[in-house]
Amino acid sequence: PLQLVFFQIKPWQQELFTLGAAVVVSGKITHQTGYAQMVHPEVWPADRSDSATTPQLQYRLSPGCHPAQFKRMLAYALSLLPQLPEWLPAALHPTGTTWPDFRAAIQQLHQPHGGSGALTPTSPARQRLAFDELLAQQVALLLARRQLQTTPAPRLAGTALLKKFLAHLPFTLTADQMTALKTIQADLASTLPMLRLVQGDVGAGKTAVAFGAATASVGSGYQVAILAPTELLAQQHLATAERLLAPLGIRVGGLVGALKPAIKTAMQRAIGAGQLDVVIGTHALLEDKVKFNKLGLAIIDEQHRFGVYQRLRLMGDDAHAPHVLALSATPIPRSLALTQFGELDLSLIRQKPPGRQPIITRVLSAARLDELVSALQKPLAEGQQVYWVCPRVAADDKTAVMDATSRAADLAVYFPGQVGLIHGRLRPAEKAAVMQQFRTGGYKILVATTVIEVGVDVPQAGVMVIEHAERFGLAQLHQLRGRVGRGQQQSYCLLLYHGQPRDAAVQRLQTMRETEDGFALAEADLKLRGPGDFVGKAQAGASPYRWVDLTVHENLVPLARQAAQHLLQQPAATANLRLLLETFNRQDAIKILAAG
Repeated sequence: PLQLVFFQIKPWQQELFTLGAAVVVSGKITHQTGYAQMVHPEVWPADRSDSATTPQLQYRLSPGCHPAQFKRMLAYALSLLPQLPEWLPAALHPTGTTWPDFRAAIQQLHQPHGGSGALTPTSPARQRLAFDELLAQQVALLLARRQLQTTPAPRLAGTALLKKFLAHLPFTLTADQMTALKTIQADLASTLPMLRLVQGDVGAGKTAVAFGAATASVGSGYQVAILAPTELLAQQHLATAERLLAPLGIRVGGLVGALKPAIKTAMQRAIGAGQLDVVIGTHALLEDKVKFNKLGLAIIDEQHRFGVYQRLRLMGDDAHAPHVLALSATPIPRSLALTQFGELDLSLIRQKPPGRQPIITRVLSAARLDELVSALQKPLAEGQQVYWVCPRVAADDKTAVMDATSRAADLAVYFPGQVGLIHGRLRPAEKAAVMQQFRTGGYKILVATTVIEVGVDVPQAGVMVIEHAERFGLAQLHQLRGRVGRGQQQSYCLLLYHGQPRDAAVQRLQTMRETEDGFALAEADLKLRGPGDFVGKAQAGASPYRWVDLTVHENLVPLARQAAQHLLQQPAATANLRLLLETFNRQDAIKILAAG
């Protein structure tokens, strides 16, 4: 039931509440025990509910702002909204649509007539504004690409060293890897700077493709920079490069923020003098003191952690710009890829290296924790190692969430001397030492936070336990599961939930159990939780858009891309595009547009 509360009721309002009369009320609903409540609502006779004066919307207002006052302010603001020049010609409207212009769309959403249907994602007004928002984004991404490609790149065709690299690999590349590598080769052979994203599922072998591209650059006499988001991942890439590239005579080195000042300075000098062919590092590579002698290729791992304009810093002031190869281990739907990475060409790697078995995924209640700990004895006796992931580093009095520090102490009682602990609060040297102990088998169980989510590769690790799995999103669960299953043995992922998860969490866990396909999981995550910060730390949450709902407007993304490409080729459209970018707050893109 809905309870209406009036602390003072006017005579004309009293007349509305006669027995049997129908009225329309509008106000903020609060939920009380057993009923809903609306304090001082606006009231109209039902026979006037379709009039233009009847508000159909409620807004979240700041304290002290009354709905009637806000309604007057809104009406005044809408009256001042100018009739803007049309940046979207009717010819570019999707086939079969009849959309209002921008001004009319805004008015229809704030002053809907005959119901709130204009607010639905499929209404013409909402679709028009969603398309405008996507169009502004695509124009901005294409302009960023234009800026990144204004300086010519060197031709990199070191095929002899690339062939030598492929011949000495201890494994054979999959068909998807070879296709991606051949496409990259063609890009590198051009003076148009390559801007390519290699997107692959966890364990699909993106690093091997990236190293193959690196040999093409080094074989042509140019240096390579490999940018990683964490020191842990940078150190792992460095170890792999020393194993796969150094035997070919390629000089490799690492540059991370934790180096001692003297060593860091020596590395910077070696880079500037051309004494290193492949340099692997973190954000330290972006510092002003780092000057490459002849940078031909920049490889950016976990692309989403580095922005478009941040990558411009790698371009430097030379007569030649480096080619850019970005990598992403987070499979995302193509519509989302176009909105997140629209300035990049896309290559997909779906196949897994041969010989890898599917990972068996199970969902368990934390009430069965003792059974799980006992069951670990078998894989440990067979030489396998175990990851155990917790959502927090340390205990928190506010929540009853198991933390990594406490869980490591608990497991150490059952497995003395065999449990390591790693998390983001450790110093880089401490993290490196713990990982080395785990890689060499000194630790059999590694309790961790999500610091091991991306890139960590320990083939003998065959069991992944994710505690409080109900608190993680699909994308993050899939990344964590991908830390196992990298050897020839059967691997397992155990999703441990606490309490009674909500329906959405149960559905996520069930989806994880049913499929290992990262792209299918990405589609499911998009439908379950919306786009959010899909490829960022938050994984999901508040949408980065005002009008776009990608679960509904997915079909508009490629159409907005095509419209953006068409309009950027029309000099007469420049003024209107500038207005579009200003309206949707794309100032960086306006600067590029103004520069021609």
